[in-house]
Amino acid sequence: MRMKRTHGDPAVPLLNAQVLDRNAPTLDGPRVVVVAVDDSPTAFRAASYAAGLARRNRSVLMLLHVRKPPPSAIWIDAVGNVPIQPGSDGSALLDQLAELAHEQYGIVVKRSLCDGSPVKEIVRIANEVHADAVVIGCSHSRLHRVMGSMSARLLRRGMWPITVVP
Repeated sequence: MRMKRTHGDPAVPLLNAQVLDRNAPTLDGPRVVVVAVDDSPTAFRAASYAAGLARRNRSVLMLLHVRKPPPSAIWIDAVGNVPIQPGSDGSALLDQLAELAHEQYGIVVKRSLCDGSPVKEIVRIANEVHADAVVIGCSHSRLHRVMGSMSARLLRRGMWPITVVP
């Protein structure tokens, strides 16, 4: 069941009362910070920034990894009969970052592993958890200068502040 969020209602269906203590003193910052990670250096810096932001504001950190499907979802090996799923799982990366953030900063960390378009999945997860901030790493791809970067596409679709970490 989806919950409609009203101004001032910090209800988060996926991150409910067991995670967010409504009686705990809070700061003026975001309550839920979503950070999109992959194996790039800028994504690691974005995760570090988001963890620090979550620690300073006593927020929940939501780590998100989106696996972009290849043009052909299943590849066939040289023999021609064994399907091979290309790319890494991403769950090991999420586990490692979540453990590190929890141990070093003592914050509540949630994880989500999705398949699909990165922009669509970031928007979907941020809306589901009622994110107050989204943090992503900067892209250094030349193709994004022509097609537009992920941060620009998120700004057009989103309803939250977006921090792009270089």
